[in-house]
Amino acid sequence: MLSSNQRSTTFVRYVNDMLNVAWFTGFVRKPANGKFYVQQTNNLDLAVPITVDSSVRLPREYSTVEVTAHVYAEKDPETGMRNAVFKAIRIGPASPLSMPQSVAWNAPRPEGLSEEDFKPFGRDGALRPELSSDLQESAESIVASVLDATSDRLGANANRVMLAGVLEGAAFIPAKKTERNGYIGILLRQHKEADRSIPVRIYTNTPQKFLSNVSVGGAIKVIGQGRIKLNLEDPDEQGKPPKIVSRLNYVRADGLLIVDREVDIKGIPAWWPEMVKRRAAEEAERKAAARMRAAEATAQAAQKTAQASVSIEVDHSL
Repeated sequence: MLSSNQRSTTFVRYVNDMLNVAWFTGFVRKPANGKFYVQQTNNLDLAVPITVDSSVRLPREYSTVEVTAHVYAEKDPETGMRNAVFKAIRIGPASPLSMPQSVAWNAPRPEGLSEEDFKPFGRDGALRPELSSDLQESAESIVASVLDATSDRLGANANRVMLAGVLEGAAFIPAKKTERNGYIGILLRQHKEADRSIPVRIYTNTPQKFLSNVSVGGAIKVIGQGRIKLNLEDPDEQGKPPKIVSRLNYVRADGLLIVDREVDIKGIPAWWPEMVKRRAAEEAERKAAARMRAAEATAQAAQKTAQASVSIEVDHSL
């Protein structure tokens, strides 16, 4: 039987027996209606949205917090794209080690977006005293700070997501004209319902090699960050900031990690083998169709060659 501490750890770290935990540390913004934002840079539009249960008391505006969350996903009814949802399971005082640094706060904003009026750092780069008074070290912060993660300038665990699950799908998404690089879009599945698969973007210089080394239905693990993608349109008037058409939440990572079946995935749900079997049948059907198309193309080419030979023979007889 699990101890209360083990049950607590299982609840915090796992969803459906699969690794699923995220930490977000920063400044609380716009707490209302079961939701608030964790701001980590001088751009409120890129703040991480956090949802909470109706019974949870929302933290106050501008306070410093460390949020432990689970990552879920929902399908946008308008775009059909999956949108990550970060749901708080713990809200506590922030750790000094985890708070965003002034260099991250003052990083360049997307072109045209307005500067935030909220100024938490002084000219010396230190957090203003009225904001730093609530900071508090915690055991959870210390544990999280020593875990491997993508490197950034936000602090030890200001923004960190750890997930393990089943690869639902993967594809290379070319860069749009407003983007510098394309990425590998993958769906990480932890639920029977495929629409709840979590969107993950992996940026790599060798996308084809990456895709050739993964298989749908296989176990995968990622460590990355929660990110927000802004879809912008040109302003109605010259000199005005661009219009934000929509926001897309996702997890960004640099690659896939080896899954420890005893730690990262503690059980195999019934839908997983069924999914693998179905995918294998679909793949076999796809390959059979491809072979049939290739055979038809070969037959058509042979027929054209035969027709050309007849034409040449007729020409020689004239």
